[in-house]
Amino acid sequence: MFLFFDMEWEKVYNVAKENYIRWKKLAQSESNLEEKLKYYKKTVFWLEILLIIKEVEELEKVDEKEALKAKEALSKKLSNYLNEILKEL
Repeated sequence: MFLFFDMEWEKVYNVAKENYIRWKKLAQSESNLEEKLKYYKKTVFWLEILLIIKEVEELEKVDEKEALKAKEALSKKLSNYLNEILKEL
């Protein structure tokens, strides 16, 4: 999880953006409603990650304590996501 914190935020943002775009395209092209919903849930997840990353970037400029809280939220969200993926496997 903390791998992200060793990277530049622009790179982290780009990874999240690529995932957002990928899941959005899959959701839009899927004809099966159940699969479409599954893909849109992942799309929304990555959109939330993008928003948290932007929040962290802005908070780092003004309040390091709040930035750490936002990083913690990001870490928790990614951890939960990974747990879901492991359950699917």
